Amino acid sequence: MADVRSFLAQIDNAVDPAPRQASGMADRSGRSHRKTRNDANGRGSASEHLHYNGEILASAEDRRRGQVRKGPRPPSRGMQPDQLRKLTRKWAIPIIVVTILGAAASYLVSHRLTPTYQATGRVLVVAAPGSSGAGTININSTEATSTAASLLTEPALLQQVINALHLHTSVDNLSKDVSATAETNTELVDVTVSDPSPVRAAEIANTLMNAYSTQVTKANQLRIDQAGSILQAQIKATQTTLDQELASLSSEAKAGQDTTATRAAMSATTSLLTQLNSSYGQFQVTEQQSLNSVTVGEAAAVPSSPASPKVLLNTVAGGLVALVLAAGIAYLIEFLDQGLRRAEDVRDRLGLPCLGVIPKFRHIPGRGKSHEPNHRHDEAVREAYRRLRVNLLFATPDENLRSVVITSVRAGEGKTCTAANLAVALASSERRVLLIDADLRKPDQHRLFGTTVEGGLSELILKRPTAARVQVNGFRQTEFANLSLLTSGVVPANPAELLASKRAIALLDSIGPGEDLIVIDTAPAGLVTDALSIATGASATILVVEAGKTTASQAAGTIDALREVGANVIGVVLNKSSRRAGFGYYGRYGYPGYGPGKRAGDKSATASDLIAGDAEVVPTAEHREAVASDTRP
Repeated sequence: MADVRSFLAQIDNAVDPAPRQASGMADRSGRSHRKTRNDANGRGSASEHLHYNGEILASAEDRRRGQVRKGPRPPSRGMQPDQLRKLTRKWAIPIIVVTILGAAASYLVSHRLTPTYQATGRVLVVAAPGSSGAGTININSTEATSTAASLLTEPALLQQVINALHLHTSVDNLSKDVSATAETNTELVDVTVSDPSPVRAAEIANTLMNAYSTQVTKANQLRIDQAGSILQAQIKATQTTLDQELASLSSEAKAGQDTTATRAAMSATTSLLTQLNSSYGQFQVTEQQSLNSVTVGEAAAVPSSPASPKVLLNTVAGGLVALVLAAGIAYLIEFLDQGLRRAEDVRDRLGLPCLGVIPKFRHIPGRGKSHEPNHRHDEAVREAYRRLRVNLLFATPDENLRSVVITSVRAGEGKTCTAANLAVALASSERRVLLIDADLRKPDQHRLFGTTVEGGLSELILKRPTAARVQVNGFRQTEFANLSLLTSGVVPANPAELLASKRAIALLDSIGPGEDLIVIDTAPAGLVTDALSIATGASATILVVEAGKTTASQAAGTIDALREVGANVIGVVLNKSSRRAGFGYYGRYGYPGYGPGKRAGDKSATASDLIAGDAEVVPTAEHREAVASDTRP
């Protein structure tokens, strides 16, 4: 593993050699920092938090209700060095493992294959001009060697080899193991035989070359004999005449007769026979020069090593194929992956800053002591909400931040819990905060704060009298200082129409004049239109998405819908993130000396309080009727 880490470090240096800049330095995109705050309210140095982004903020003129503040998304850019480095680190080990497995599989398969030996010999083909009819055809060496290469694998010749060596195979099977290839720009033909036995491979090659050479020699002699048949007949007739004259000379000599005439005739016949033999010899030489000659140029030697399988080559090829396949699959997965699991995914795929990454947690009241098992994890969650608070404040200037809408794409993504804990964290920074539960379909804020739902937003909009003992303006003071709560009220039959009415718009514009900041919890904007009506007049809108569950296309569709009605979407909160996503810092340090507890009687919100919405809310009959009426065409 040390070698792998060293290899990954080299990849990092090769992809992104420039040293990382401190997070407090201004980036090159033209973003400027908010001024540094050093108060005791958790708003630390701007170097630890989001940069001020002027492109996201809405001007005072743009905050008019109904005006579209939809800005163009950042143009798509090619893969940056930092992204390439992260993808390389993410997939380096899987690709290396797959490559090693591919090479190992190729190695094992190659070792299990039967070794095959190849014996190679050479046949020398000397081309000569031939004649066809009245014309002469000049045959070059390339044509002659190509013809010889084709004839060397003829079935009849292979059958001769089988018979000569007594091979237990057929012509078809032998033809698959024999190849003849003409060498370029030479008069040589390479004869290669493959066989599991190296000795048998050499014997087959040599027998085949000798059989072909003998066959060509016999064919040439037959052609010479056929062309010289007339001269041979004359020679034979002259030889017969000479034999007869010799017999006559012998009989005349025995009878005592005169042999002068016979001797003269024999002399003439002998002279004619000599002339004919000389002519026939010259004819043979001429004919042989006009025919191709084939000889064994190099006999096949017994091979010492197998030609296949090539273990090293197969191992390297298997590793390369596995590497290409693994890299292709990794690229396809990254290309098709639309999940939002990290802050980088939010920035790269949505073009918005990630204001906070909230880990999964299930807080149990009363278990916030440092000696309890869940203290470290709870502290990590608390710090995540503190960071969300500071990122929100640095993402928008104070004079522009009046109300914040918290919505989500789907149900169950944790927007209600996020809105409650964000309100607690904001109240701890000495700001008067009002939390409004505008989710008129499935309200939960009254359950989190342990109060009743009646006498809330819906009653204020409808001016419906209620028996609940609440203040005239409907606000409820919570156990946290500087934090007030306006519940949703009784679930109405038509929440979408109610929130889009002029009465609701006027109420939300004038509500909470004595509050520094209003946090509004709404229904999921990706499912119903309730949040669109409220987000239109809000200073900022934050989208809560569940890490690993909500896709980028779903989130982008919700963001586009919000922007089309004029909502100022300033960022995304990645909720229910895995603990592996960078929360080990809090567990290692544990915040010694800060302490999660509060002194007796102290009601101040210290952002050390976690409000967890663990209880599942059972829909009431009124809620089901409201949903049915809203979805009815």
